[in-house]
Amino acid sequence: MFFLNNLAGEPTMTEFFGKFEDFEHTENFDIICSFANDSTIDGNTSFNFREYVKKIYNLLNQDGLIFFESQALDAFVSGVFNEKRQFLKEYFEILEEKRVRSEYPVNVPERIFLVLKKLNTS
Repeated sequence: MFFLNNLAGEPTMTEFFGKFEDFEHTENFDIICSFANDSTIDGNTSFNFREYVKKIYNLLNQDGLIFFESQALDAFVSGVFNEKRQFLKEYFEILEEKRVRSEYPVNVPERIFLVLKKLNTS
């Protein structure tokens, strides 16, 4: 995952390649890039989708953005992403949603890509 901050001044980027449950940071972020990382076969997250989204929400600054790429199955099987999309709408405004071309895995020609803006839920 990639975390970006201070886009108006000196931008900073934080990369994280471990278990997302173990990620801790003292400041929040302007942008988080989540590229098909909400479920992993390598064990780098054991969160369910709701836990994953809530942690991202809590790591974002007010009006922060997520660039979110779906899992292959979400785009490949009709309707699978609908429940995830509905849950995302509880925490984020969907600014953009597109199906984008994908070359991995070979039998999945596209993924769902969203740009989401954090809602103020307080």
